[in-house]
Amino acid sequence: RQRRQDRSRRGLDGNGAWDGTWRLGIVTGEARSAADRAELRRILAQHRFAEWREGVWARPDNLDSGKAVEPTSCEFVSGCRPPHPKALATDLFAVKTWSEHALVLVDDVRRMQRALDPAPKPARQPNDGGALAAAFVLNADVLRHLQSDPLLPTSLLTSHWPGHRLRDRYEDFDRTFQSVWRTHLRR
Repeated sequence: RQRRQDRSRRGLDGNGAWDGTWRLGIVTGEARSAADRAELRRILAQHRFAEWREGVWARPDNLDSGKAVEPTSCEFVSGCRPPHPKALATDLFAVKTWSEHALVLVDDVRRMQRALDPAPKPARQPNDGGALAAAFVLNADVLRHLQSDPLLPTSLLTSHWPGHRLRDRYEDFDRTFQSVWRTHLRR
């Protein structure tokens, strides 16, 4: 779990060299229980695949680390080249929705970081438990959103993709949050 979270925070894997090919995972085998199907979906989504058609999962072939732990109930094929890769990525990975939510989180993080600022502010204590509780929830929301980043190649993203901005803003915020949290616990 920590490795997945660290990878999501870095976001580096999705921006490496990409030769334009996609990787498909075709679900094989016999009928599965609902629990087994749900587990397979969870694993494929965790490895940033999206369901293209029933039983067919896809993603650009720009990530290396997931291949060693792919589920055995799928056959994986590399080297596929869909005719409209950017449109396919936009549809499969809900790029617009992810981007819009990331921009909201960037603003929320900026506001929360100002609220946690240890500089004195008149008539309120910024580092009270309420501000820390809200910062903790926001911290979790950002990490969850980063874990849902499909880590697509740069050529498949919009020109104003907010992933890097959210990651940069979050790292600053997390340092502030950790510092304020430690100070609060020492009281």
